[in-house]
Order: sequence, then structure tokens, then C-alpha cells
Amino acid sequence: MDVKPYKNPYPFKKLSKNLVKSIVKDINEGSPYKLAARANKVTERMVYYWIAQGIVDVEHEIDSLCALLVHDLAQGEMKDIKELRKMVLVDKKGHAGAQWTLERVYWMYYGQNAMAIQIDQKLDNLNFDNKDKQELKDAIKEIKKS
Repeated sequence: MDVKPYKNPYPFKKLSKNLVKSIVKDINEGSPYKLAARANKVTERMVYYWIAQGIVDVEHEIDSLCALLVHDLAQGEMKDIKELRKMVLVDKKGHAGAQWTLERVYWMYYGQNAMAIQIDQKLDNLNFDNKDKQELKDAIKEIKKS
């Protein structure tokens, strides 16, 4: 399915504020996306499509149900991360369980290669010619290996 601003195709007919709240609640309580989707009588693929559309809507400052879904999921993740970081910082030796969760669940932000992943994503958004972009990506891959 194609994702673009101001899109309102058939799959959005099922999407409602109550459905968004229900899916977000299930996911924030620890359910995998697939089970949260099934429990709410939609497919996992549809949830990911709504999230992709929501990201585009947020980037274009469009107030939509998909943008609400992305926002509410991000709020839940931020809440979890803040609680886990607080657990790590309170204990002088750190909190092994909280540290493990941050590194494994939120690996994109706290994992071993988090900095390289973030730089790689930022490079994808920059306007380099293909040769320069490939050289930078190769340098990042070398950093990841070390």
C-alpha cells in the first residue's frame, strides 16, 4: 500500500479513536503488535500500515487518527524508557534488569551500535550524491564491526 500525505483509502474505514486507544493500551501493557492487532480484529500488517501513514502525517503536520496512533505509541515508549532509566540511575551499581531491557528492547537508542544506527538514519535523510553516501555508509559499517 502506498503511504502519502492526505491519504484516506479503504483500510482507514475501520480506524477509529476507540480502536487506536485499544491497540495502544494493549501494546503499552506488553502485548506484541501481532496479538494486539488480532485482539482488535485487524491484521498486524494493517497496524504497521497505519503507523507508516501516521509517521508521514506527523511529518506533514496532519492531525489524523494514524498520527494519533504514532503519538500515543511513542508516549508509551517514552514512559517505559524514563522508568527504566530512573531504575538504572537510582542504584549506584545500576539495575541489571533495566539495563538489559534498555539494550535489548530499545536497542535502537541504547544498544551497542545505537550511535552508528542513528548516524546511518540521519545520513539517509541528507542529500548526498550516491558515491559520497556509499562511502559514509561503508565507514559506518566499519565502526559497527569494531
